[in-house]
Amino acid sequence: MKRDKKNKRSRDKGLLPLALFKWFKSLVLFLVGVGFLKLMHHDIEADVQALVNDLRVDPDNRYLGALLTKLDLLDDKKIEALSGLTFAYSALFLVEGTGLFFEKRWAEYLTIVATVSFIPVEIYELLKAPSLLKCAALVINVAIAVFLVVKVRTSKR
Repeated sequence: MKRDKKNKRSRDKGLLPLALFKWFKSLVLFLVGVGFLKLMHHDIEADVQALVNDLRVDPDNRYLGALLTKLDLLDDKKIEALSGLTFAYSALFLVEGTGLFFEKRWAEYLTIVATVSFIPVEIYELLKAPSLLKCAALVINVAIAVFLVVKVRTSKR
């Protein structure tokens, strides 16, 4: 890092947006995990059906039918597992974001490994059922990985 006349490090402009992005993902996943926990010990299908009735959605809608079928498969044990995984990923993103904010080398490596490890899954999901959202997620993650690999290889610490 370059130092100015007052001997303060100048911030890396690329790491701050990544840190903020990781913190945002951490917050979203934390809230999703809390949402999963609130679903425990509830009849989810009945709750969704009541919401559908309140919103006056067509009960014969095929998307709604598919959603209700999937919700019927959720039991407390699966909800507990999903919330645990969601909290674990939230913690990982929080650690990544905090390390990147403080410009730690280990955080750059952790982010590279974590990001690259999901790329094959994202490619599989994109090939299985293409969507613009999946394509955008893949492009963003590849861009993050390339940026960090280039940064790690070119910086001297």
